Amino acid sequence: MNWTEKLKPRVEGVVRSIGRFPVTTLFLIGITLMDMWMIESNKTNLETWVTSFVVGAFVSALAQLLYERFLQSQTARYGLYAGSLALTLLYYFAIQRFGLTYLPLTVRTGILLGVIAMAFFWIPSYKTEIPFHRTYLAGLKALFISWLYSIVIALGTSALLFAIDRLLLPVKFEIYLHTWNLNFVLLEPLFFLSFIPRYAGKAEEAESETRQRLDAEEAVQAMSVPRSLEVLLTYIVMPLLAVYTGVLLLYFLKNVRTAFWMDPFLEPLMISYALTGLVVYLLVCNLDNKVAVLFRKVFPKVIVPIMGFQLFSSYMRMQGIGLTHGRYFVLLTVAAALVGGLVFSFLPKEKSGWLGVLFMAAGLIAAVPPVDGFSVARRYHVSNLEKVLKENGMMEGSVIQPKADLPKKDKKRIADDVSYLESVDGLSKVKGVNRPKFTGKSFEETFGFTRTAANIRDEEDINDDYGIEYPDNDPEYAMLIRRGSLSFDVSEFDFLIQLDDLYNGSDLFSKGEGEFTVDSKKYSLHAKTDQKKETVLSLQDENKDTLLSMELTPIYEEVLGRSDANEELTLEDATVEEENEKAKVRIVFDSVSYFNGSYSADFTLLIHIKK
Repeated sequence: MNWTEKLKPRVEGVVRSIGRFPVTTLFLIGITLMDMWMIESNKTNLETWVTSFVVGAFVSALAQLLYERFLQSQTARYGLYAGSLALTLLYYFAIQRFGLTYLPLTVRTGILLGVIAMAFFWIPSYKTEIPFHRTYLAGLKALFISWLYSIVIALGTSALLFAIDRLLLPVKFEIYLHTWNLNFVLLEPLFFLSFIPRYAGKAEEAESETRQRLDAEEAVQAMSVPRSLEVLLTYIVMPLLAVYTGVLLLYFLKNVRTAFWMDPFLEPLMISYALTGLVVYLLVCNLDNKVAVLFRKVFPKVIVPIMGFQLFSSYMRMQGIGLTHGRYFVLLTVAAALVGGLVFSFLPKEKSGWLGVLFMAAGLIAAVPPVDGFSVARRYHVSNLEKVLKENGMMEGSVIQPKADLPKKDKKRIADDVSYLESVDGLSKVKGVNRPKFTGKSFEETFGFTRTAANIRDEEDINDDYGIEYPDNDPEYAMLIRRGSLSFDVSEFDFLIQLDDLYNGSDLFSKGEGEFTVDSKKYSLHAKTDQKKETVLSLQDENKDTLLSMELTPIYEEVLGRSDANEELTLEDATVEEENEKAKVRIVFDSVSYFNGSYSADFTLLIHIKK
């Protein structure tokens, strides 16, 4: 058999997938064409449409699987396609309203696409003789093989273009981008769809006996376990997972009397362990050797106490640092893994479809209001903020009264709640607040203290957040960068110098750098560290008399408090002046940041000597 005969079945498979998934193919072609236009124009103004078409491709592919499994008439098929188009259009309008950078929409989209992908694998197994773990295996095989094809094609075409560029004629980089776009955006999904077999269902019953037989043979082939995968799972993956489980159990037993559950690095390890273990469990359900049978008996029972412990750990951390959407997703994932372990401690592998149902349900809970992570976390922080304000007598009816003399813990709780609500567009839900975001000045006017001051902690605070002990390496971070024009008026000043203060250092000036002359008189700038370990900047005349001095830390605090952390400063907010009867000093900041107890800043220092 020559290479053309070997290639023919694959080409025929891609052609059949186009006819089988026509709307999905149109969406993929649309994405490819829009990518081409953006590559040539060097613009990204079609990203909204591209994202909407991605959603449309997922939804329309799922619609085709629903039709094949449950329906027969072409009218029903077209109705499902019309529904997928309508959902795509609704999603486009949602993006138009909130924007692609709106975090809740982005996260919900990712979760729902994951739910659609899981449903794509699960639907063919619903109320059929084919268990979910077999259709799941077929889907993963299709994904792996399609990616392998695409990577080989991408490497081959890139090597060919490189050879042409070096040996024959110049090849623009945009040509590479176009080939990768065609390969990974259009061909790879079509390859994937061509490897998805047509399972038995209502639509299949209308086909000829020959077609049904060929489809059944294709499905059996797609769901078969490659020998290489069996060896990989049996002799590498399962033993490694067993050893990893043993290490976790030994760690728990060794540290059971300590507060090790508050270690922030343990949680991601546990989440990845649970998800990896459940995926491996689904794949192992396709094997019948002794190692696989033992794994299926033991693993679900082992994961239950581990996930129960992690659920307690995540809950305790939530008590300490509050409930965010990320914390909600962690709790939901751990709870789903715990339930999965309990279920499959008793159910046989033929009931593996319940694992798909479990994770689709968890995804829907995580993404669909009013029980999704963002809605629940938003209500939590609104309630928490109003509670703190009432406890400190700062809320009278629907009016917030500023108050500066609050405990540091309460200042931090207020600042943290406000920052989180700003990030998820929930600040306007708070009584007495009618704005989506605070500036540094409006925050201080509303609450009576600056946001930066609320986040600065002394050593006793580090181990006493909300009564929970945390490691000493939990940093506070904020940074502001000046935006707008880099030019400003210097006509009234006699001397200008650009300075960098790295972590409150006293070595601001190299030798001779801070010296200057005005009207034949010599002056100099000096920086030293006082008893409080704060940097003090002083201006001296030629007799070493101090004309003006200033502590830099309060200035840094003031500037950071003028705008929202990690955002930009206007020129007005980036400017600070100190003046007396002898001299005037103006500081114009390029950037100022706070990290782990220390400040850093880049600024221009301007000096005027008064006559």
